[in-house]
Amino acid sequence: MAERHNQPGVLEKFFLAGGVSVISKSAAAPFERVKLLLQYQEELVRLGILPEPFKGITDCCKRLVKTEGLRSLWRGNLANVMRYFPQQSLVFSLNEYYNAVVLPAVWGRAPPNSEDRYSTRFFWHAGCGSAAGAMSLLLFYPLEVSRTKLANDLKMKGKWEFDGHLDVYRRILGPRAHVEDLYRGYLVSSYGAGIYRGLYFGLYGALKSIVLTGSSKQDDFLANFALAWMTTNMSAFATYPIDTIRRRMMMNGFSFSEVLLDVGATPRLLYKGAGANILRSGVAGAFMLAGYDQVQASLTSRGKV
Repeated sequence: MAERHNQPGVLEKFFLAGGVSVISKSAAAPFERVKLLLQYQEELVRLGILPEPFKGITDCCKRLVKTEGLRSLWRGNLANVMRYFPQQSLVFSLNEYYNAVVLPAVWGRAPPNSEDRYSTRFFWHAGCGSAAGAMSLLLFYPLEVSRTKLANDLKMKGKWEFDGHLDVYRRILGPRAHVEDLYRGYLVSSYGAGIYRGLYFGLYGALKSIVLTGSSKQDDFLANFALAWMTTNMSAFATYPIDTIRRRMMMNGFSFSEVLLDVGATPRLLYKGAGANILRSGVAGAFMLAGYDQVQASLTSRGKV
């Protein structure tokens, strides 16, 4: 009897991506909080919230655990999961939809395969990823603002500034609603998300078809994870200055030009926390790409009849 692949449907893919994202994001939450604190620590010192700068990843972790407890490493993770589950589900679902339906209709050809040129494969996957990233960010940006503020909220005299996610929104909106503050830095973020997702999906999709497709390592999780980790970090490093700028816009309420003036004299500030971001990307971003691929392949193979 001929083999038939029972491909997961759109709804199954949505929850598949969401489930993998919750696991990966929760596992990487401590690295993400450390990254955000290192990224913004100069401002925290200037405001008198942080007595002295962190000396690095290890020092930051030690001081957080000592002053706030082990659970504090996951502070803000609820908002992150609430954002990441639907956002990543939507990103992966949209990416596949653009890849299978939209771009073929626009370009007038089938999705590229291993016989196509590398540049064709890269720009195809990059285009799908960029569109998916920008669209999903619009819906979930306020949750990212909340996550950033909670992650940078340090205990002073035994108390945090914010009581939780709802308190963040209450402070932002105030007596008179300032909805624009929920989207502070959105345009910069959408630009960065487009580049990041384009590289994220473009490099992974193109390199996978060259390095792994057709080889004995095609279905090997570690091989897929290593490739995903490399492409995730390349994407993150290329867009890290944009991430630093948008985080400062969220925290300070500054405009893009004001942030550039603030960090322009010391460009190294644009890459503060990049080391922690490599660890975060390895756990979250790479696991997300490789884990999604592996679980989807497993579901498909079980549907053979």
